[in-house]
Amino acid sequence: MPINLILLIAALLVSLLLFRWLLTIIKSTVINLAIIALIIVLLQSAFGISPQELWNEIINLPQTFQDFFQTDSNQLFLVIVAKLGIPIII
Repeated sequence: MPINLILLIAALLVSLLLFRWLLTIIKSTVINLAIIALIIVLLQSAFGISPQELWNEIINLPQTFQDFFQTDSNQLFLVIVAKLGIPIII
């Protein structure tokens, strides 16, 4: 009987630890999703950037970094301005 009681207590402790771990993961996931949703809503309402445009930029991010680091200093400004979509008046 005492062995069964020890096993029951150990099982309860392990279950409690797993439950707390799961709650921590769920809490951090929900917080991160809320932050991402807030950023998307702010970009859409303040700048008119759609979620699809944001996703396309995320997909093109490796190429953007590659272009950024392969250009010389004279072209660097033009690459940044072109990526931001700012018109240049010459």
